[in-house]
Amino acid sequence: MGYPLSTFADFAALGVQSAVILALAMFYRRRASVVAALPAIGLLAAFLLDVSGLKALQTAAAVVTTWALLPQIINNFRARARGGFAPTAAGLSVIGNAGRLFTTLKLADGNILLLCQFGACFVLNSLLLVQSLIWDD
Repeated sequence: MGYPLSTFADFAALGVQSAVILALAMFYRRRASVVAALPAIGLLAAFLLDVSGLKALQTAAAVVTTWALLPQIINNFRARARGGFAPTAAGLSVIGNAGRLFTTLKLADGNILLLCQFGACFVLNSLLLVQSLIWDD
């Protein structure tokens, strides 16, 4: 779509890291999972789909990655605990999302889907940060 490499290179790097961690976990557990095929299917789809298909895939990814934190936040509220999140990790996530908002404005011409995704992630990670600061496990 003509965006600079810097707008999505971190996602590619995180994808490779996640695939390696997933492969190592399955290797050491000596158990494969059907879920492990999802990253490979997504990568294959990214190469085979046209622009409209990629936009749909991007939208689905934005929804999944954004709202993945919601069950954790709800569980933390119910338990009045931080759910194992360290304030440092939560704080770095908030800073990272703030950086993504800034780079999206500057490098991706304020793409509305990305701004909504990173804005929601900023809010959700901020909630995790507050929880990790006020509650003990």
